[in-house]
Amino acid sequence: MKPYLEKQVLATIALANVSNSLKEETAKQRTYSTNIIPLNHGFTYDRQLVRLFKHGTEIQLSKKALKLIKILSENVNISISFEQISQYVYERQVCKKTLRSLVYRTRQVLGADLIENSSGLGYKILSDDLS
Repeated sequence: MKPYLEKQVLATIALANVSNSLKEETAKQRTYSTNIIPLNHGFTYDRQLVRLFKHGTEIQLSKKALKLIKILSENVNISISFEQISQYVYERQVCKKTLRSLVYRTRQVLGADLIENSSGLGYKILSDDLS
């Protein structure tokens, strides 16, 4: 309302700045939480970085192993068929022995039983947080 008081105008601007800052921080936290997928055994998968972490430390994986982790992490608690994994990781169908070898090598690097075999169906990664 006219006449404007300088203190009121400054207070309104300060309030608007605080409100915008809170909205931006909330949006950042929401983006962070949707980009981070919690997995079992202290692992997390970061969708934005396309990286796997254990207790905050990045796990160094080969390109194919990382693609395997990506498809399984983005479908937590769901069995992914051998064919789907093969097509995604290798961009063609490969024999199950080749895929089993990749899973075996990846498990060796991880040092934990993160990747679970779904008998006759394929593989999956579990997360207690998303069950």
